[in-house]
Amino acid sequence: MPKGKISIEIIARGDQAQDICPEMVVEIDEYKIDSISVCSSSWRKYNLQHSVDKGWHEIKIFFINDYAGPEGDRNLYIKKIILKRVIEKCKKRRL
Repeated sequence: MPKGKISIEIIARGDQAQDICPEMVVEIDEYKIDSISVCSSSWRKYNLQHSVDKGWHEIKIFFINDYAGPEGDRNLYIKKIILKRVIEKCKKRRL
């Protein structure tokens, strides 16, 4: 991956239990990018941006609040992860 800003699009949905949404934590190279509540039971896009150095990177998504019991079964579903390079437009200078 080239150096620069990347867009991370995660398509996810969740099942609530105890009126609490599933929580996912997104990391790149063991650095926490964000913690996201996934309250939609339908597939939804969650977008993040992060700057990276040139080279290979490890992306991890953790489901941090699993629950199964008499009050329900909380689950997180990940359908797809899409990575894109963000190309920033140059600002025009006035002469």
